[in-house]
Amino acid sequence: MRFKQVHDMNCFGPDSVWAWMVEQDSEVCFLNCSVEFCTFIHYVEQLLDVPYRSIKEFSGWTQMTPTTVKYFVKPQNGSVANHLAPFFSLLHKYELPIKDWGVLSIYKMQEIVEVATKCLKKNPRFLLAA
Repeated sequence: MRFKQVHDMNCFGPDSVWAWMVEQDSEVCFLNCSVEFCTFIHYVEQLLDVPYRSIKEFSGWTQMTPTTVKYFVKPQNGSVANHLAPFFSLLHKYELPIKDWGVLSIYKMQEIVEVATKCLKKNPRFLLAA
């Protein structure tokens, strides 16, 4: 199983868990939280090489081994803030009410990539707050 073989040190790269999930036609779910907390969108932003993020390396230790990973980050000066609600309103969504928990919203990851590609080609800042 490729999932167990994913050892990419680029968190949102082409060999990441996110890429594997897209290949598997996975879905992303939100339980009582806003789509503004969708980490998967950073995979899409890196895939499309948006101009407002860049690769930054972080070094540390994992399991007694020095490790360096790459993360697609926004500038630290606060000049970039995602605003995803308008984007997610363009997608098909499945909603399931869950007793005592609220609503579970489900989106297809491949559709997120496809629609974001179209939107960001027209406007590279489409996923950002005005």
